Amino acid sequence: MKVVVCAGGCGCRASRFLAGTDAEVVVVGSELDVGYAEGVPGEKRIVVNAGDPRGGFRDYRTTLRRIKSDVRPLVKKLVEGFDETGRAPAVVFGLGGAVGLATAALIAERVPLVAVMVLPSHGEPCAREARERFDFLMDRGRAVVPVAVRNMDPDSVEPVRVAAEFGFEFAGSRADKVANDAGNGVAYLENRVTTVSELRSYLDSLMTESASLIGGVADDDERFELTFSSTNGGGERKDGNDDSFRFTDII
Repeated sequence: MKVVVCAGGCGCRASRFLAGTDAEVVVVGSELDVGYAEGVPGEKRIVVNAGDPRGGFRDYRTTLRRIKSDVRPLVKKLVEGFDETGRAPAVVFGLGGAVGLATAALIAERVPLVAVMVLPSHGEPCAREARERFDFLMDRGRAVVPVAVRNMDPDSVEPVRVAAEFGFEFAGSRADKVANDAGNGVAYLENRVTTVSELRSYLDSLMTESASLIGGVADDDERFELTFSSTNGGGERKDGNDDSFRFTDII
C-alpha cells in the first residue's frame, strides 16, 4: 500500500497530480490549503486551525503545537499501517511553509518516512531559513530520508508536479530500507543520490544566495555548484521498486 500525505499549501496542490493512481492520498492543511486538493474525498481531508487565511504563514514551531491534536488520529493510523505492512509513507510538502513542515515533523516522530520537500526558490526570504527548517525536521525524526525538489520559479507548478511524482515513487518503500538509508545519511536531490551532509551544504547556499539577492543581484561566480556523491555511484534511485506506473500516463 502506498500512502502519500500531502501537507500544507504546496502538498495540497501536489495531491491533484496523484489522481488516478493507486496511492492512498491524505491531505492536511488550512481551509485554504485543502481547497487546492481537487479529487480528494472529504474523509481524506484533515483541516487544521493554523496558518493565515491569505496563505504564506511561516511559523512552523507555533503551527506544530496548534495542529498536534488535529493530526494525532492520522499519525495513529500511519503507525498502525506501518506496523501491519512494514512500509513507510511519503510526505509531500513545501520546506518554506508552516503546516506542511509541522505535519511532516509530527509524523516523523513516530514513523519512518520519506520526506519529499519542495525547496524555497533562491529569491524567497524563507530561503534564508532553509537549513534551520531542514534540521528541525531531521532532528525530530526517527528515520527520515529527505528528497529535495529544487524550485527555480516560485510561480511555476512544475516543482509541485515533480514532488508529487517522487511522493508516489517513494511511498510504500520498505521500512528496513528507509531506516538503513536514514542511518547512512542518504538523501536525494531530485533523482540524484547524495548525502544529508551535502544537502545541508546546498541549503546553506540557498541561504547565502537569498541574502545576496535580497540585498542585490548575486554574481554568477558566487552561485553554488553542488558535487554529488553516491552510495551506488550516483544517478537514478535504485531500490528494487519495480512499479511500472509512470506519471506521463496521466499528465
